[in-house]
Amino acid sequence: MMPQPHQVKPFQITAGRALLGWSISDLSSVSGVSVASIRRAEAAIDESPLKPTDTLKLLYAMGASGVVFTRDLSRIGVALDLRKR
Repeated sequence: MMPQPHQVKPFQITAGRALLGWSISDLSSVSGVSVASIRRAEAAIDESPLKPTDTLKLLYAMGASGVVFTRDLSRIGVALDLRKR
């Protein structure tokens, strides 16, 4: 299940991109979100400054390539589903 945009932490975007071996430019090309916006999001400390629609674009782009964003009461994480690779 895809998390809501407000639930995604900036480090998860960076980690998801790293799991795929993508540069910021790669993620921008696949998602349609500008390089500057992705840089701002990844530089944020706690909350992403992106519009929810841009966050969703990032989540869907990485999710289609196998990145899974997780969150429960005590854990926040990012994993790579190798079946989608």
